[in-house]
Amino acid sequence: MSTRLFGHVKGAFTGAILERKGAFREANSGMLFLDEIGDMDLAMQAKILRALQERVVTPVGGKPQKVDVRIVAATHRDLEQWVKQGRFREDLFYRLNVVPIELQPLRKRTADILPLAEHFLAMASSPKKQLSDEAAQQLAGHAWPGNVRELRNAMERVAVLCRSDIVAASDLNFLSSSPAPNAEEENGDDGHLSSAVERLERRLIAEALAESKGNRAEAARRLGIHRQLLHTKAEKYGLGKRKSPP
Repeated sequence: MSTRLFGHVKGAFTGAILERKGAFREANSGMLFLDEIGDMDLAMQAKILRALQERVVTPVGGKPQKVDVRIVAATHRDLEQWVKQGRFREDLFYRLNVVPIELQPLRKRTADILPLAEHFLAMASSPKKQLSDEAAQQLAGHAWPGNVRELRNAMERVAVLCRSDIVAASDLNFLSSSPAPNAEEENGDDGHLSSAVERLERRLIAEALAESKGNRAEAARRLGIHRQLLHTKAEKYGLGKRKSPP
């Protein structure tokens, strides 16, 4: 399921929303993030809508106060379908749906996996650990049903349990319990689709390496993938020796 982000400029809030006394007044002239807004019940949605329309907060036991706040709201729900089903207010949906940004699941954004993994691993480990090529390949091939949160938790687990400065593929064996969903549908029962994808992938990598004169860092930039992933796939397809950037 994709994630949707909604932005609304110059919103306002009531002090009762999310039961955080003073949180919305503190966000005045700033930004407030509302996570999983699609899971809020209709009564809470009505409070948010009223606050957005009036641009006023009412502290408990206090007087109404005007505020100027930018809202960023996120949900993994399909709010347009929920509106049709009567589970989300249509007026609130259009209030929030000013600048929608749809994010695909992490498994469909393979170019993001390794940079995020390295970032989370660097944050969680001291001294800094690094991913081996085999570990990078295993991360890139995982389905990530839990998306970025699962990836972050995996890197934090590796940072604690891996004793070496280099993370091996065996350190990620716990990921094997989460196979890719609908693998038969995606790959085809006879493997023909998988073979076609590999042929296309090999050709694109070969072309990028040729255009960059063997410079893998440049080839990775042209392809929009991480250099470690390119290195792993180049070795898999036997596409020349690694050359250092000039």
